Amino acid sequence: MRDFVALLGTPGRWGAVGELKHAVLTDESGMHGAFGMGVFEYHNHYPEEGALFDRAMLAKARADVAAVLAGYDFSDRELIVDVGGGSGHLLDAILKKSGGRGALFEMPRVAERVAAGMPPFEVVAGDFFTDPLPPGDTYLLMQVVHDWADEEARKILSAARRAAWPGAKLLLIEVIIPENSAPHPAHALDVLMMAVTGGRERTESDYAALMAEADWRLQRVVTLEGRGAIIEGIAA
Repeated sequence: MRDFVALLGTPGRWGAVGELKHAVLTDESGMHGAFGMGVFEYHNHYPEEGALFDRAMLAKARADVAAVLAGYDFSDRELIVDVGGGSGHLLDAILKKSGGRGALFEMPRVAERVAAGMPPFEVVAGDFFTDPLPPGDTYLLMQVVHDWADEEARKILSAARRAAWPGAKLLLIEVIIPENSAPHPAHALDVLMMAVTGGRERTESDYAALMAEADWRLQRVVTLEGRGAIIEGIAA
């Protein structure tokens, strides 16, 4: 977890949290308040922090990958599209265990690096707000939707729906906030997401509403070992 801990001490993270008041009083993230740009644009301007972010997400995902493989059966999936999946670590693990084909959709900065390693899946570079996603029967988004406010999240889910084959599944891997006000670690993460990315954590009903607005129907929630869950939807 060294890279993840190091990420929390970078100027970008401290600057964003230092502008928490800006995030509370406006529709912008603390990152915008501190640097005048969003977190992913910031990573392009400061590539050393961007590279550290990539390594940190890979480190944090190690336990998540094991939990997903143990908690969900991918053996009947034909073509899995991993949207915003970083280095493709989760997609690679799924394909090794369950077979099938896969495609990773990532920003050009990340896609170029991943493709250079000749992974066992297709790598597609693009922006999910403007570029079409690859077609497939499964759309996998691990801790992607929580980076965005509702309007942007709906656009991402709608892009997946437009590309999806009939009967396709949508799998969101996220931390779910309780419907009541009970203490939960996700509340602290919710504040951090507001400051750094402008995103938010959500309840199960929040995810159901987002899916419905993008023409997906929530089918079930699979609780994973640890703190996360797979929110499964099907093309409506």
